[in-house]
Amino acid sequence: MENFYKFIPVIFWLLYKAYKANKLSSKKTQQFPKSSPKPNKRKKTAPKLPSFDEILREMMDEKTKETPKKEVFEEVE
Repeated sequence: MENFYKFIPVIFWLLYKAYKANKLSSKKTQQFPKSSPKPNKRKKTAPKLPSFDEILREMMDEKTKETPKKEVFEEVE
């Protein structure tokens, strides 16, 4: 019976180690959150890119605006 008292701390230490190992392994296996992510944290969709026709139209508009009209000055005699 006297030898039993010597092993009580060892038994408690082993129980503690087993509890701690099970607690850590349960955290590692949990991969997905229980609730779905909030809408504002979801990935935002990429903005719509303009089509080739729209880009070409804008470039042509800018080109016509930038080219100044040549004014012909007639010399008054």
